[in-house]
Amino acid sequence: MTEGAGLDLVAETDGWRLELRPDLGAATSRWLVEQLSAGTEPALDDGFELQRFGRPPALPPAGERLITADQTNRSVVVGEQLVVKWLHRLDDVEHPALRALRHLDEVGFDGVPATFGALTWRSPSERELPCGFVTAFLAGAVDGWQWCVEALEAGNRPGFPAELGLLVAKLHVALGTPSSLLPLPMLAVGGARLQTWHAQARQRLSDLVEQIGGLDDAPAGPDGARAQRVPSDVLAVNHKLMESVLDRLLDVPGRTPVQLIHGDLHVGQVLSWSGGLSVIDFDGNPVLGETTERQPAARDVAQLLLSLDQVGRIVDRRSGFTRTAEINAWSVSARAEFLAAYRSELEDVERRDVLDTRLLPSFLVEQAVRDLLYAVRFLPRWAYATIDGLETILNDLPEPIPAVNPE
Repeated sequence: MTEGAGLDLVAETDGWRLELRPDLGAATSRWLVEQLSAGTEPALDDGFELQRFGRPPALPPAGERLITADQTNRSVVVGEQLVVKWLHRLDDVEHPALRALRHLDEVGFDGVPATFGALTWRSPSERELPCGFVTAFLAGAVDGWQWCVEALEAGNRPGFPAELGLLVAKLHVALGTPSSLLPLPMLAVGGARLQTWHAQARQRLSDLVEQIGGLDDAPAGPDGARAQRVPSDVLAVNHKLMESVLDRLLDVPGRTPVQLIHGDLHVGQVLSWSGGLSVIDFDGNPVLGETTERQPAARDVAQLLLSLDQVGRIVDRRSGFTRTAEINAWSVSARAEFLAAYRSELEDVERRDVLDTRLLPSFLVEQAVRDLLYAVRFLPRWAYATIDGLETILNDLPEPIPAVNPE
């Protein structure tokens, strides 16, 4: 696209693969930061475009390094001040991150790392697809699969579920606040959409019933520990109850709010750093091919609630499964603390319309099914983290409190 960029798009049957060269994108990442910092328009071709979000960043000192944590995409730290995240592949559908980050920037939400710009490519169908984002580097930041687990193990941050509840409520309020990009950020949908969600959830459960046997011999965690429970046995015992909870979607009367959401909001998407907590990765769910349409905030809440239980399961596994009863009790209290903080923030800013908790029981069960399908397809050693807490979740489903439906 221009000399020194070191970036290629390789056509595949269902999209494009983004390839960086050399040094796994370090030089290309530096090039992108230089273009943003220059303040002038670079000479790009082949449908590429540089987009700036607010003030361009100052050019940081030399030095680029790849973030080695396991992730779907590829991130490079530039000068210990900026992060360039390159998407692994591009699909010819609207990408949620561009719209969400622009919107959050305009409404002034500070619970995400500052985004300075993006490199986009216009597809043959005229869609604007992001190739890479440039954001602030949060020095010392740790993701929630580490800091939440360590906080629970050490007992030195007992209020962290409430911290997460407050942050997620503020995020959803910001996503549901009007901007020039989204003057009507919240809509209301009724029976037809609920029937679609129900049909999708029941199909996922049916798929899981057929596939779960592939998890029965999986170890628990990366160290190869023996799992406590046999996944197919647990599902067989709880299958009918899970069906009945999913069927509650058909009994939700009236209309329910939909808006932009994060779309893949587990604790690993929340960084803890010296400036507080920050949410990252607004890419939706790249491995499960999730839709970019507006969805209920209850989907994000359900996934975060499930991931809190999974934090407890990691701690239990690390103890040799000696803390199961304690973790069961902690899961109940932690999820209650998250929801109390979340609802309190909505009340304080008079935005009860954001969350329809009537959807939460069904979405929680569906999220457990999604996570187990993910384990079947990609990461069998993760299955224990959902299976071990499934009955605790089913025995402690949130009480539905209807939202104030937007009209």
